[in-house]
Amino acid sequence: MNEKPNENSINKKICLEMASNFTKDIETALAANHRRMYVLAGNDYNKKQDLTLALLDVLAKQSHHDLKGYLVLVYDDVDTMGQQFKDKIKNSFIQGNYTISLKISSYRESLKLLGQTFDFIILDLTKNLHPDDLGRLIETVRGGGIVILWAPPFEDWPTTKLSIHNVMVSPPYTINDIKHRYLIRFIKKLFEHNGISLIDADELRIIKQNEPKSVEPYVRQNPELPDVHVFPLEIYELAVTQDQVEAVKTCEFFVTTKQTKKQSVIITADRGRGKTVSLGLALAGLAYVMHNEHNLRPHFLITSPRYENILPLIDFYKLALDRLGISYEEVKDESNYIVEIKSSIGRLTYDNPLNCTKRKPDLLVVDEAAGLPVHLLYTFVNKNDRTIFSSTIHGYEGAGRSFSIRFLSYLGKMRDLEYVNYKLSEPIRYAPDDPIEKWLYDTLFLDAEPISLTDEDIQDISRFNVTLAKKDLDLWFSGKNEEEAKQFIGIYVYAHYRNRPRDIAFLADAPHHSAYALQTSSGAIVTAIQVAEEGNMPKDVINAIYKHRKDFHGQIVPHTMIVHQRMPSFATLKGLRIVRIATHPDVMRKGLGSFALNELSRIAKKEGYTYLSAIFGANSELLHFWIKNGFIPVHVSPDRNPISGEYSVAVIKPLTKKLQNMIVEANNELRVRVLGWLPEQLKDMNTRVAFRLLHSFDTKRRFYVRPPDITIRQWEKLHGYALELMTYEAVADALRNLCKLYIMDASPAKPKLNVKQIDLIIAKCLQIRDWKSTAESINATIKWCFIELIHIVRRLLKFYTTPEIWKRIGVHYQKAKPTGIEEKPEESESSGE
Repeated sequence: MNEKPNENSINKKICLEMASNFTKDIETALAANHRRMYVLAGNDYNKKQDLTLALLDVLAKQSHHDLKGYLVLVYDDVDTMGQQFKDKIKNSFIQGNYTISLKISSYRESLKLLGQTFDFIILDLTKNLHPDDLGRLIETVRGGGIVILWAPPFEDWPTTKLSIHNVMVSPPYTINDIKHRYLIRFIKKLFEHNGISLIDADELRIIKQNEPKSVEPYVRQNPELPDVHVFPLEIYELAVTQDQVEAVKTCEFFVTTKQTKKQSVIITADRGRGKTVSLGLALAGLAYVMHNEHNLRPHFLITSPRYENILPLIDFYKLALDRLGISYEEVKDESNYIVEIKSSIGRLTYDNPLNCTKRKPDLLVVDEAAGLPVHLLYTFVNKNDRTIFSSTIHGYEGAGRSFSIRFLSYLGKMRDLEYVNYKLSEPIRYAPDDPIEKWLYDTLFLDAEPISLTDEDIQDISRFNVTLAKKDLDLWFSGKNEEEAKQFIGIYVYAHYRNRPRDIAFLADAPHHSAYALQTSSGAIVTAIQVAEEGNMPKDVINAIYKHRKDFHGQIVPHTMIVHQRMPSFATLKGLRIVRIATHPDVMRKGLGSFALNELSRIAKKEGYTYLSAIFGANSELLHFWIKNGFIPVHVSPDRNPISGEYSVAVIKPLTKKLQNMIVEANNELRVRVLGWLPEQLKDMNTRVAFRLLHSFDTKRRFYVRPPDITIRQWEKLHGYALELMTYEAVADALRNLCKLYIMDASPAKPKLNVKQIDLIIAKCLQIRDWKSTAESINATIKWCFIELIHIVRRLLKFYTTPEIWKRIGVHYQKAKPTGIEEKPEESESSGE
C-alpha cells in the first residue's frame, strides 16, 4: 500500500509548480540582463522558504550555473532562522547539477556587502524595513538575478510594527502612534512597477505576476581601448564598460598636462556605475607612470565618509598591481581593515576625512565627496596641489546635489586651479532600463528634484509674495499629491550634504514630525522645513533623565537642557525642533530661509508652542544664520564629528518673555563653559565659531560672572609686553586673563576689534595654540600675529587700566616708549559682524 504524502511534500510540490510560472519571466530577465523581484507575503515561514528554493531552482536552471547570494535578517534571527534555511538548502528537494552558496548576514552588517555582486538576495522585511539597507542591498544583485522579499501578509503589512519604528518615537509618544504612511506607499509601489511579482505564501496564490515582454538579448559591448594612452594598456583591459575606460583616461590629466596650477579631477555617477572601481584602476596607472617615467614614488591618500565605500577601490588597485606584475604589502589596522598598500611604485593610504585636513600627499582622493560638508571639500582643494573628487549623484548612503552645484561652482571660480570632470552613466551589474532600479529610485525618492521656477515664481520671491503652510503628509505619501512631496524632498537633496532614505521614513511615520513649505502663488515650493515636536515630557521621564541620565530616542533639545544645563523644567514646555531647513537652489541667499523661520515662529506661537530649536554641525556661516534669526546657543558638544570636524551646537529661539530669561541664563552658562574648554576640548574649534558662541545675549548685565582677577604685578607685566619689554611667553597667564576679561565684557563701550584681531586673541590667547598653528588658523603670517597682538594689548590696556591701577604702576611706565613697533593709529572700529 502506497504511503500517503504528508502536507510538507505536497506544499513543496505546489511551490515548484508555482515557481515554474515564473520561468519565462526569469528567462526574459536573463536575456535582457535585468533583475526581477518576488515578494513572498505571509505568516508561514516554511512556505516562504520553500517558495524561495523553488524560485532559485528556476534561476539556476535558466542561468546554467551555481548561485551565490545572501539572506539578510534582523540580528536576533541570524542564528535561528538563518541556520534553519541553510539546513533546508542542504537537504533541498531541488534537483540539478548546481549548488547554492548562501551566506547569512544581519542588517547591522549590510555595509560590508557594498561593492559585492550576487545572483540573488533574500531580505526578510517582516520585522525590519530600513530604507537605507534596502537601497544598498538590492543594488548588489546582478542583471539576470533576483531579489526575494519575505513580508507579512499584505492585509497586515501596512500596520506592522517594525524595528525602525522604535527609534521614531519618544515620550509622550509610543510605537502605537506610528503613522505607517511609508509602508503604505512602499506596498503601493510594489503593485505599480514592472518587474515585480507578488505571491501570497500562506495560500500559495499569485497576487500579481509580472508580464514578461519579448526582448532582444542584451550583449554588453566590449569597451574600446584607447589608441593613445599614457597608463599601461593592462589597466584599461580591466575596465568593464566604456564609461570606466573614459573615467580612467580622464585621470591621465595629471601626467599629460603640465602643472602650472592646482589640478583636480571630478568623477560623478549614479549608484552602481563603477566609479570607485575606476579610481582604483586609475591610481595604479598613475603611480606606474609617475614612478617609471618621472622616477617618483608617489603617496596617494584616500578618504571617504565611510571606509566601506572605498573597498572596491582597494580591490581593483591591488588587481591592477597584480596585472602589472608588481608585488605589494598590505598594512591593516586593529579592525583588520587595509589602511595602506606599499609597493615599489608608490604608497596608497586610507585615513578619515578629518585627519586628511592635516596631511599633504602627492594626490588626495575623496570618494563619496557629497557625503562630506562642502567647507571640508574647500579645505581639501585649497590645501592640496592634486585632488580627485568622486561622488554618487543619486545615492542612498548620504549623497546630495550640493556637490554638483556649490562645489563645482566654487572650483570654476578658482583662478589657481585647472580641473576636468567625467560622469559615468552605464550600469555595471545590469543593463540600462532595469525595472528594479526604476522601482528603487521611485520608492526611495532618489529621483526627487526641485521644481523649475517660472518668471512668475521669481517675481513672487522678489516681492516676498510667498506663504508658509503645514503640509498634509497623508496626501503626499498616499500618492494623491506625490509631485509636491518630490518637490519638497528634491530641495533637501540639492541643499544638504547628507540625505538618506531613512530621513523620508521619519518624515512619513514619526508621529511628532511634520513638514512646512514656503510656496509661491503657483504652489512652487521654495523653502522646505521639517520639524519635530519636542517637550511636554512626563515628569517620571524627566526625573529618569535628570537623576539617572537615562537616554530616550528623540527629545534631543529637552534632553540636552536637562543633562547639560540642569534645567528639568524646560522639558515640560512644548516646542518645535527644526530638523532640516533648505531653500530652492535657484533662489538661495534671497532671505527666504529667514522669512520662513519668522513665519514659523508666528505660527508656532499661535499654536501654543513656547520655543523653536535646532541642532547642527556648526560652521561660522551656519551659526550666524541661526543667531541672526533670534536663536540663542545653549550647548556645544565637546567632541568633534570625526568626519566633518564640526562641533554640534544646540540653539533655541524663545517665543515667550519668561522663557527668554531662562535661555539667556543657559547661554551665559554656555559662554563660561566655552571659555573653560577652549584650551583643551575646543582647541581645534574654528575661531569664528568660538567667537559667535561667546557672544553675549544678556542685555541686563555687563558680566554674568565675576571677571578674572588680574594682579597688580600682572598689570605691570602686561604694560611691559605692550612696550615690548617682555615676551609673550613671560606674560601669557596675564594676557589670557585680559582676553577673557574682554570676551566676557558685554559693555558696548569696550574696544571693537575687527574680525581678524578677535580670531587672533581666541587662537593664541584662549586656545593657546602655538604661533604657527595660530597663523595658519587665521590665514596670516607669524610676524603679523606677533606684531598685531601687541597692538591689540595696547588698545585693551588703554580701556581696562583704571586710574587706581595707573596710580600703582604708572611711575614705572610714564616715560617708557615702544622699542621696535611703531604706534598703530586706531582703525575705524568694526567687529566685522
